Amino acid sequence: MGGHAQCVTHGEFGWVVRSGLVAREKAFPLGQALAQSEPDMTGSGIRVVDLTGPGAQDLALASFVYQKLAS
Repeated sequence: MGGHAQCVTHGEFGWVVRSGLVAREKAFPLGQALAQSEPDMTGSGIRVVDLTGPGAQDLALASFVYQKLAS
């Protein structure tokens, strides 16, 4: 099972999907968000990151967010 499917079925984000609070289509892979040329990190929307993969992915995401906010 891939990371995206695993988050929806086993991760914390899966609880809100299974309860009907958030549509399954609202979940997307981390790579898709990071591939955007200008990710919207300043909007008022709430982003939930559910990392059920390796710890290196957590570190990469934290580094990316820090760099975006520091610039």
